Amino acid sequence: MASTPYRALIGSLNHIAGATRFDIAQAVSVLAQFSANPGQVHWKACLHVLRYLKATQGHMIVYGRQQPGSNIIHSPLQGYVDASHGDCRDTRRSTTGYIFVSHSGPIEWCSRKQNAVSLSSCESELYAASECAKSAVWLGRLYKEDFLYTDLSIDSGADLSEMQFVADAKPITLWEDNQSTIHLTRGHTLHKASKHIAIRHFYIRECCQNGLLVLSKVASAENVADLCTKSTSKKIFEYLRDKLMVPYEEPVNSTKD
Repeated sequence: MASTPYRALIGSLNHIAGATRFDIAQAVSVLAQFSANPGQVHWKACLHVLRYLKATQGHMIVYGRQQPGSNIIHSPLQGYVDASHGDCRDTRRSTTGYIFVSHSGPIEWCSRKQNAVSLSSCESELYAASECAKSAVWLGRLYKEDFLYTDLSIDSGADLSEMQFVADAKPITLWEDNQSTIHLTRGHTLHKASKHIAIRHFYIRECCQNGLLVLSKVASAENVADLCTKSTSKKIFEYLRDKLMVPYEEPVNSTKD
């Protein structure tokens, strides 16, 4: 492996994953963890990613129109967040994944190993939601102050907090598939299952109570952020990917002879 350009390839793949190919973000994040001492199995996995990119080089992100077969709400801004639980076999840490969608196309995504061990799936989801909230607050400020959007809310069917209801704050919607995490962001109660969680991981709760964000329930099978947290079957992977990407289509020539 000394003569294999593993780090150079990981750097190139990381650039592609961060620029346009959110669908390989999780794979590249995992492979990058072995840059110091890669083996043949890691090199073969990198080549597998390259073969996938070659086979799907015609796929593209389209903004401004509803993707065929996609049930993602067409809105200026919304986010999807998810987390695995203890998927790293070496450290037993979880993986945070989130994707922000604007006008039916992804604009920001992340796949990152968490810095602390989570004792439950609810805890790992809360860590991920708080990380996602940081980007949501920044994007919300960008859309309102620079792009002059006055309303970034969507009708998600979620219960609003008192601040959101009274002040008509029009919060940004983050879609989450863990109901326990949603309850933690709405209540002040501490019990034995959550009293050990660090204060910084409750940042999402304050954002929700101040009317900036609202965490809404989405079915696990429809959460596109699942692409950024763990490996899935080919069927599930393609189903979620195709919600945000479409194959290139040749433009139809409408000129009459």
